[in-house]
Amino acid sequence: MDAHKRIFRVVIDVLVGVSAAIIFFVPIWFLVAALGTQFGIWDYQFGLEQMTRLWGVRFLATGLVLIALTHVAIAAYSVWAKKLYGKFPQPVMGLLVVVLALGWTGHINGLRNAGEASLDVTTDATDPPGFSTSYHNRRRAEAGAHSIDLDLPGTGASMAWPGLQTLTLSDPPDAVYSRALAQARSEGWRIGAASRGAGMFEAGTSEFWFGFHDDMVIRIRDDGEGGSLVDMRSIAREPVHDLGRNAQRVEAFMVALEAG
Repeated sequence: MDAHKRIFRVVIDVLVGVSAAIIFFVPIWFLVAALGTQFGIWDYQFGLEQMTRLWGVRFLATGLVLIALTHVAIAAYSVWAKKLYGKFPQPVMGLLVVVLALGWTGHINGLRNAGEASLDVTTDATDPPGFSTSYHNRRRAEAGAHSIDLDLPGTGASMAWPGLQTLTLSDPPDAVYSRALAQARSEGWRIGAASRGAGMFEAGTSEFWFGFHDDMVIRIRDDGEGGSLVDMRSIAREPVHDLGRNAQRVEAFMVALEAG
């Protein structure tokens, strides 16, 4: 009987070791997948689709099964030996890590499935702000970037985000241009082509984890009564569901600009 208990403890120790490894391996795996994509070690199809969405989820599911077996084995041994087997912190922490990671991936997939990919959003779907010729040339030459002329299903890009609309301000265009440019710089955006006379400037930014790039153009026009009409367009460079970040960026920028 004692020999059987010793064998059972060895099995539990192995499972506990696996649980401990999972605690460290899970965050490292997803971190490597994201940062490897950001720094160009591999493309987003490998880092996001393969490492994160495919292999990552399979690994989490396997880890969940192994950790569940560990808890069952510890409980069974405790009942059999009539004393609590003390190596349970690692399985508990491992279970927490895996459940949180599965919850996060489930949340992301839920956002992906909840609506259309808002890769190109604007406050003016009928007459969206236009990018410069140099920007068009760079985008056409960039491998893997989706078309700048992408249209979402419906009558226009803003149909997916009906809350986005032209901002009307009482200040003259020159003053609004200065405020908008300052606001863009305060956001940490990279400023590209800019023309005060044309009332427009381009900007770019990138996400931290996977390094996905977005490009924006802001247009300020006279409303004919001494005030200004402000429109903005934000477009994702990679054809990957943006989970609403472009629309949220446009909305946040307009709110900040209106607040002065």
